[in-house]
Amino acid sequence: MSVARTPPEASGNAPYWEGDGGTLSFDARRALLALVRGPSIDAERQPTLWKALLGSMDAISARLNELFLELIVDPDLGVAFVRNVEVEGLDVPKAVRTQSLTLAATLLVLFLRRELLGNVAQRTIVAKGDIVEALEPYRSATDLDEAAFRRQMEAAWNRLADANILMRTDAEDRYEVSPVLRLVFGVEECRAIEESFARLLEERGVEALDGPDDAPGDAR
Repeated sequence: MSVARTPPEASGNAPYWEGDGGTLSFDARRALLALVRGPSIDAERQPTLWKALLGSMDAISARLNELFLELIVDPDLGVAFVRNVEVEGLDVPKAVRTQSLTLAATLLVLFLRRELLGNVAQRTIVAKGDIVEALEPYRSATDLDEAAFRRQMEAAWNRLADANILMRTDAEDRYEVSPVLRLVFGVEECRAIEESFARLLEERGVEALDGPDDAPGDAR
């Protein structure tokens, strides 16, 4: 059994225990672990991890690459996350599991992303009740009755909150939308999903989602 030599400090140097073969600092390791666990590192809410990430970005990126993961960092938004690498002609193992979304959950994600894109210069604060009510007109696209639709919305909301994509604020029922949502779903991916929804809504006589278009150069 490995035994720590001394209580490790974030500013200390490796090794931290007998047999420790790592070279990253304590906080850089914490940042690496946070990225692998997901969903992201937020500069405002996790300043220590963000600073450690920026200070050891090349080393952390290299270690992630060993796991077939790509590091995505946006200094302007203050967010970082990882995604599986894709190599044409190579069967690359998937280190990060993907989760399928219900139609209701996809609708929620698209709506929240549009809210985020419409508030580029400021924090995006939303109320769960208002969002669910705003999405009610699109329920017909999901083939769900009102009760089932609201259950799926509640489940999707809770999943996003658990992943810190929706972050609680001091105000009751108010959540901040993490800017990472701008990066996780790229412009082309969202447009393809929205076009599919638009066709489905048109078939059922429902107007498409309203909201700002993605700005030029916003693709990730």
